[in-house]
Amino acid sequence: MQILDWVCPGVDHGGVEAAERNAIAFVRSGAFRKRVGSREIAADPSSAIFFSRGEEYRVDHREGCGDRCLILVVAREHLNEIAGRRDRGARNCFSADRATLSIRGALLVRRLVGIAAMGDPLEVEEVGLLLAGEAIAGSERSEPYGWCGTEAARRREVERARIAMAARLGESLSLLEIARETAYSPWHLARVFRDLTGRSLHQHRSRLRLLRALDLLGEGVSLSRIALQVGFSSHSHFTAAFRREFGAPPSRVLAALGAKEGRMGLDTARRSG
Repeated sequence: MQILDWVCPGVDHGGVEAAERNAIAFVRSGAFRKRVGSREIAADPSSAIFFSRGEEYRVDHREGCGDRCLILVVAREHLNEIAGRRDRGARNCFSADRATLSIRGALLVRRLVGIAAMGDPLEVEEVGLLLAGEAIAGSERSEPYGWCGTEAARRREVERARIAMAARLGESLSLLEIARETAYSPWHLARVFRDLTGRSLHQHRSRLRLLRALDLLGEGVSLSRIALQVGFSSHSHFTAAFRREFGAPPSRVLAALGAKEGRMGLDTARRSG
């Protein structure tokens, strides 16, 4: 198993890339878009993005928005076992492009970030495999040859809305401003977004903010600063929303996850283009 702290400034070269390893990317901040054929997949803190070895794809960012990800590289045999795959000779190791990250998954990401450098190697491996299992269990259904017609258009506009919200997380974007990033009217976008994701735009943005807050909390940032940085109107508003999402106040969640991140010492990869 390999764990990487992947930092990308958001400068795109536009070329086709091929995944060198089977990996799962967990976005800690920012956002990017992965393009595979006709599919566009938004990567934000609410999701895990799969990369199968040999898969060809393109990555692009919204102007001025980079990303930071925890990259988990797991041996194919372990991934096959976790997924219960029978066809182990299939080209792609993963059957989906993305997974919806559960609350448990988000907490495991935070825990893995905290112990990756100085934790017990046995615990690191165990948490890493648990996280891989959580991501695979949350895999979204995807069509192997992409989507067609109206369905492709609907999904494309939803992905653009997701990128817009993640890239401007601290801003109080209105429904109209988000819709301007798509080809839809505010009413149509709200309806299609809920239809395809099962959540309203407001619910999705709130979850993005809280997941980002969880990451900042582990870095020792004060609650007041976190609240303002991720877009909450006040410390109390943030704390109440955090308790609803994670089932406990920030201090208790942080204590359960262990010590602050400090100097992680993860293998850091910086993407220049």
